Amino acid sequence: MTSSVVEYIYGTLQAQLDEQKAQLSRLAVITERAETAGGVASSTLANAPNAAVGGVGGGDLLWISNGRKIGEGAGSGTGVLAYYNPPTDNWQRVSDDTAVTT
Repeated sequence: MTSSVVEYIYGTLQAQLDEQKAQLSRLAVITERAETAGGVASSTLANAPNAAVGGVGGGDLLWISNGRKIGEGAGSGTGVLAYYNPPTDNWQRVSDDTAVTT
């Protein structure tokens, strides 16, 4: 009788662990999606990669979350899609090929 109780408790705990693993896997997928904008990575301009940190190439796309659109004032950028331009070592707005500002 004692072994059947232990087996029951073990089985119950194992089922709870399996459910927790499944929930963590679903959470990881949701988190990955939240970190991208339409499949493009997102960053602030200050944290955007450049030549000094490496890992970025010409034409790489990034959503600059605090980048300014035309007409937005300093410090009030609502975000722009940008590409990396190696010759100038900066991020350019896709919309008009000008450097991203915040």
